[in-house]
Amino acid sequence: MLAFAVIFLVTRVVCGQRAEVDTLQLAQVLFRHGERAPVNYFNFPNDPPELRTPFPAELGEMTNHGIEQLFTLGLNLRETYGEFLQYTYIPSQLRVIAGDDNRTIVSASAALAALFPPNEAQTWSSQLKWQPIPIHTTRILDQVNFGLVDTCERLGAQATRSKAYRKAYADNIDLINFLEQKTGFIISDIYMLDRVLDTLKIRSGMPDLLPLQPWARNQTFLALVKQKSAEINAIVSNMPEVKWLTQGNY
Repeated sequence: MLAFAVIFLVTRVVCGQRAEVDTLQLAQVLFRHGERAPVNYFNFPNDPPELRTPFPAELGEMTNHGIEQLFTLGLNLRETYGEFLQYTYIPSQLRVIAGDDNRTIVSASAALAALFPPNEAQTWSSQLKWQPIPIHTTRILDQVNFGLVDTCERLGAQATRSKAYRKAYADNIDLINFLEQKTGFIISDIYMLDRVLDTLKIRSGMPDLLPLQPWARNQTFLALVKQKSAEINAIVSNMPEVKWLTQGNY
């Protein structure tokens, strides 16, 4: 599932005054969440016992490395826009919007912690160099792929009945048969295929925490996994109804 956070950085513009041409007036920052655990499965039924090690995060949640990634992003934003923002959190000049899932909200929180450490006047605790900053959530940011199937019954059913959905299953039958044999899962539709591909993608990025079996470590195969994941999620994002909901009539 795609998940995003959006930060709007705005300067005050006094009515009636003409801004200099080269004066920054608005910055919009769009970024994804940091490293996360797989959404649906840590392991496959056919994984040997030595691969079934405890994972330090729940399914779909951010890892410590993912939090560090977004904190570093916040530091970079502060370095880039700090002077523009007067190095100070001013509520009227900032709006943060995130998806409705934990990992997106946590990502925004981590970035904000680095972007706006409290100044002396904003410090409320001598034990914590941090200040709470509002994060507004909207589910529409996440409804551009198979997350839609879980949250909108009508559009989810429409997607799974579409010709593109059925064609994707037929076009990928060899990959599906291979993955059924290797993983031990029964992949009865494209939605299930997406779940398996997600686990493969995420595990390939953390070999020390969630190592894959040798058959899944080939870089050519992993490139195919990422390609197929993008293709089948596009089935939903290309639906006219989804485009209208997320983009409007353009």
